[in-house]
Amino acid sequence: MQESIIIRNFGPVKDMEIQNITPFTVFIGESGSGKSTIMKLKFPTIHKLTDSI
Repeated sequence: MQESIIIRNFGPVKDMEIQNITPFTVFIGESGSGKSTIMKLKFPTIHKLTDSI
């Protein structure tokens, strides 16, 4: 099963589509480019756990 995600106007991300997300996907980019934003959308429970640590 192929997964994709479309993000519009969320945090630093204005318009982005990521296709073919696999169980092991690595996001690489400059500081402030939206890597953490993508993870917050994809795995909201993990984000909540790391905020409480």
